[in-house]
Amino acid sequence: MFQKIVESLRGRLEEWKIGRLVFPHPSTLPSFHSKVSTSFSGKLKHARVKKILKYTPISHFSLTLLLCGHLLCFHHADAAFERPPLVPPIMARGGASVGWPEEPSAFLWNPAGEISSRASFSTAYSRPYSVDDLDEGILSYAHTVAKRGCLGLSWQRFRTAGYYEERQAIAASYGHQSVRAGVRLDRFRIGIDGFGNRSALGVNVGGLWQINEDLQLGIAADALNRPHIPHPLPRRFAVGIGLRVMPGLLLVMDVRKETDVDVQILAGAELSVGHHLMLRAGMHNQPWEVTAGWGLRIHALVVDYAWVNHARLGGTHQIALRWDFERR
Repeated sequence: MFQKIVESLRGRLEEWKIGRLVFPHPSTLPSFHSKVSTSFSGKLKHARVKKILKYTPISHFSLTLLLCGHLLCFHHADAAFERPPLVPPIMARGGASVGWPEEPSAFLWNPAGEISSRASFSTAYSRPYSVDDLDEGILSYAHTVAKRGCLGLSWQRFRTAGYYEERQAIAASYGHQSVRAGVRLDRFRIGIDGFGNRSALGVNVGGLWQINEDLQLGIAADALNRPHIPHPLPRRFAVGIGLRVMPGLLLVMDVRKETDVDVQILAGAELSVGHHLMLRAGMHNQPWEVTAGWGLRIHALVVDYAWVNHARLGGTHQIALRWDFERR
């Protein structure tokens, strides 16, 4: 039976052009099948899917892969690396940041981002949709260079039983008068236990125009070279605006277009209460999600929280810690 399963799925993998991902030997398939199915069978909330997993042996393996794709993706259910960067302050504002990329990790959204301190280190953690076996974490560092320049580094990992995605990024930007430009290189890596792994390099660019102290326009283009891992990742173009309508109140909005996907609109707001508390809220379509969160500054330490509610999959909690060195 497992030999037939192997042949069937090997053909599917060839269709997917997995590349260096090697299908496991039949003798290893039952253990992988058991590990993954056991991990998910007790976590899924949908009773019908539970019943399928219980009475259909092969579905433990195949549905796990499909569910991984469905749970991991921001837009699609069949592609990797579709989840947005794990930056809770931005996610709490609906995911809009292209026009106001001043968070230390904002270079992951717009490579032209600039930070308000000499250097900043941040880390964040999330358990998507409150599923125990889904974990996501990020480490990032940004450093100001020569007053108007900025360098950024980040490492993000998503994992579940038998599967992981990693994304390492390095970005550089520089500003002259009211204009900034930046570039970011992403190294994507995907792996499945027993299958192997594969990596690819992505090229991204961004720009920012500061019209005045309270109004900014931004543009970003991701995956310009469409890296294959294993499918070619979609190109994504975005324009954004950030407006400080009054001291302490910021409004942001992005419009994004991705290959073969409808236009996505993201909008949010941030209200600063004194110098220590930030309240955030937002929403976006494709898919429809409502977001909220807060930030708390204690001297150089900043704690950020975001809640992202998916209409069908439920809510996701995100928490981040950041340390700013010598705020400007």
